[in-house]
Amino acid sequence: MYWLNELLSLLNVSPASRLWIERSASLFAILLPIPVIFAFMKWKRPRQTILPPYRERVLILGASSGVGRELALAYANRGCRQLVIVGRREKELQIVAVECDEERKKGEEWDMSDEAPGYENVKSKKTVAITADCSNAEDIVRIREECRKAFEGIDTVHICFGVSALRPLLGIPGVDPIRPMKRADLLPNLPQSSKTNAAEADVAGILVTQEATRRINEVNITGTSMVLSAFLPFLQMTSPSPSIHLLSSAAAVIPAPTRPLYGASKAAQLILFQATAIEAAAQAKHSRKEGSLQKRAHVRFYASVPGTILSNFRASAVDGSPDEISAFDSSWNVKGGGKSDAILPKHLAQHVILAVDQYKEGTDEIPFKYWAARRAFPFAPGLLARMASKKYAYN
Repeated sequence: MYWLNELLSLLNVSPASRLWIERSASLFAILLPIPVIFAFMKWKRPRQTILPPYRERVLILGASSGVGRELALAYANRGCRQLVIVGRREKELQIVAVECDEERKKGEEWDMSDEAPGYENVKSKKTVAITADCSNAEDIVRIREECRKAFEGIDTVHICFGVSALRPLLGIPGVDPIRPMKRADLLPNLPQSSKTNAAEADVAGILVTQEATRRINEVNITGTSMVLSAFLPFLQMTSPSPSIHLLSSAAAVIPAPTRPLYGASKAAQLILFQATAIEAAAQAKHSRKEGSLQKRAHVRFYASVPGTILSNFRASAVDGSPDEISAFDSSWNVKGGGKSDAILPKHLAQHVILAVDQYKEGTDEIPFKYWAARRAFPFAPGLLARMASKKYAYN
């Protein structure tokens, strides 16, 4: 600070004021790097040092719409040339594939990736689109073998498929006292009752409840377990830095009215994902022991746990269309837009990719209020129950 002392002397600053100014300047010099370091830590992407965008092999399951679609477009935009997208709806999936190929041309990595080290090993410049059902064993194996054939492995898997359920539990058999509605029409052979004010579920109503539970679990739980069993070893043995992302939901960690089936299936899915992560870590450690025949890399398991997303996901409800059952969520307004607490699929996709690039693991509640609500629930369950009832207009 010699120069500062000389400057203050020239300005005839008193010794007391000079001392105060010098100390303030020293403190400022010490604190100045902190926001720079914070910004660096927030936005750094260490995984890219191992897997640059043009080398990363990405598989997105459930890419025909919503967050899965936005993930595909975001990867394509940043230069990913080894991208596999999977969905059940062939027409929508092919549209996404074309959009990805167009988006890739705009990507910031496009101009340099042709000359980047390792580019000569890239076997495809176009998005690979596979129409498949992730709750079908033959389809899952076909997806894996297509990835093996095209890219000899996979580095990143995004599990984005799933179905929803929007009725209160008693609304499925048609006996809900708050929201009177007909029984869910899931079994065509059962005669539909015209009554909407029955007090107790009959045999037909209980069978419909069983069917709704089976349908949602078949996709959200069974499908996820099948995908993990098929792709976990593939990731462990073909990637230098493997990662799996699960698109979960705040309904998995915070109970809410009108979402009992959906919340239960997502909670079970999340526990399945977390328990598998523990097993995978043990498998990687075990493979490093001397004499192990097959080395397995450590797989990072990351679950995004968002609140309401502004997409058409509600249309996948196993218990009836949103309009048919007057489904309500205060995060949606009457014009079909959303309030500030709702999440755009594009923004969530960008958040997820950054998290994967930063080696994040565990659960990630988005936005912050759901992080706070999850941790506050054991201490104030009544308050959060009232807030949830208001959000879904079930009171």
